[in-house]
Amino acid sequence: MSADLFSDLGLAYSVAAAAEEAGFDTPTSIQEAAIPLLRRGNNMVVVGAPGSGARTAILLSLIDRLLAEGAATPDEEEDEGGRPRALVLTPTGDEAARVARSASRLGASSGIRARSLDRPDAWIPGAAIACASVGVAMDAIRGSVLKLDALATVVIDGFDAIRALGLEEALDTVLGQMPAETQRVVRAAAPSPALDDFAQRAIRRAMRVPSRPADAKDSPAPATPLRGVELSLLEVPAGAGHDALATLAARGPVRAHFRSSNGAAAAARELTTRGFDLERLDATVTVPASLPSTREVEPLEVSFGAPADAAALAQRHRDGGILIVDPRELAHVRALAAESGANLRPSSLSAGITDAPLERFRAEVRRALEEEDLASQMLVLQPLMAEHSPAEVAAALSALLRARRPSAGAVATAARATGAGAPPPARSWTRLYIGIGKRDDVRAGDLVGAITGEANVTGEVIGKIDMRDTFSVVEVESGAAQHVIDSLNGRTLRGRAMRVDYDRRGEGEEPAQRARAGGAAERQRAPRDGGGGRGPRGGGGPRGGGGG
Repeated sequence: MSADLFSDLGLAYSVAAAAEEAGFDTPTSIQEAAIPLLRRGNNMVVVGAPGSGARTAILLSLIDRLLAEGAATPDEEEDEGGRPRALVLTPTGDEAARVARSASRLGASSGIRARSLDRPDAWIPGAAIACASVGVAMDAIRGSVLKLDALATVVIDGFDAIRALGLEEALDTVLGQMPAETQRVVRAAAPSPALDDFAQRAIRRAMRVPSRPADAKDSPAPATPLRGVELSLLEVPAGAGHDALATLAARGPVRAHFRSSNGAAAAARELTTRGFDLERLDATVTVPASLPSTREVEPLEVSFGAPADAAALAQRHRDGGILIVDPRELAHVRALAAESGANLRPSSLSAGITDAPLERFRAEVRRALEEEDLASQMLVLQPLMAEHSPAEVAAALSALLRARRPSAGAVATAARATGAGAPPPARSWTRLYIGIGKRDDVRAGDLVGAITGEANVTGEVIGKIDMRDTFSVVEVESGAAQHVIDSLNGRTLRGRAMRVDYDRRGEGEEPAQRARAGGAAERQRAPRDGGGGRGPRGGGGPRGGGGG
């Protein structure tokens, strides 16, 4: 039976009231499943992207537990010694500050306070919850600024981004300092083998929300109530949603669905000042809004913000419609569309420019949008987005990227300068060995993006890609091979340093065979090179004095 109120989930009155005051009218499906388990102190893996309510579920449960343990009346001396009752680990300092603000807002009426270790100027005496980026937490523990002997709960918020930023080893170091009885909770935006490995290694007897069937083939086929339904996706930066809603309403009547009564009330205020006629604001937070119209038409169904789950999406959009979402919610929205069977397509309120070179560039950007791990990149860019609008940041990145891409004439000039001459009628290919593979959670699209981005070449110079477990073999145009090797060697992909060389021995060999063959080749070359060795790795590899 579904819970209509947060108090139905067992939360203390002050905690449930804070959730409702923050505009969360009813629990989402993931909150309904997770909160009762988290309140009881279970170790847990919660899979939910921004928009699902997963983070709020964790914070409400955390505040409820701390309130029950008397953390609302903290020992000021212990706080000065940096002994929090709960620690939230995030990928970046900006995320730590965001979580601290959310926790402080939800815990205010309960007397539970939170602070960010990444913001020493925002110190809050008596804070029971400390929030910190993984790197800052590790430094604080080593410097005895942060003491863990009183810690009851640790939350890893955003495992996907932590891993994408190459911080998993630092995370393991921090977790290794935790008391054995500490409750461990991890939130990830999406399920993955890496998440499963981490949970098995670092979280003892972890429960999982949403739960997974023991045997997928025995589980019923997922319902797809929106199979074939077209939904338009309008991505807008924070603060621009009301403008987008007003633009849609100016074209015809709309029925807007909001996450909460607070969101509906804010939209009502904004649209009323723009001259729109909002007929009513009812208990289901549905707002029919339109300019005076001379003809009766069915209103356009609009979700202002991502629905919490697939059921809400299906209820609102059986006949299609449009979703106005924040960029951080895209992963959640795509997951809902896949679960419900809906077809998502981009929506724009202005006509695009049709130009062949620009369209090719846009096609590459669309590929990156579909294949790259955007969550971690958004965290990298958040400080810039605090200073400029996301559209300005995107435009600046586009200008930098297009400026780095060599023109066709520049490529031809470079080829002549290196002795390549005019391109032959039949393209010549060279095989390169790259020392990362499937086990590193790397896909062919990741390698293409790394090569084109680091070497400033187009995808046309890349041929066949053969992905193996521990390495990959990539064909590139012969004239660009050495440039690609020089550009990629030592760069990181998915947190792993890339070792790139010519594939000298053939694609069928395992790395150990390749290493032995490479060592023999080096020893044979040593006398001819006069001992200096101009091999592709310079001084790399064993070269003992008696190797010749």
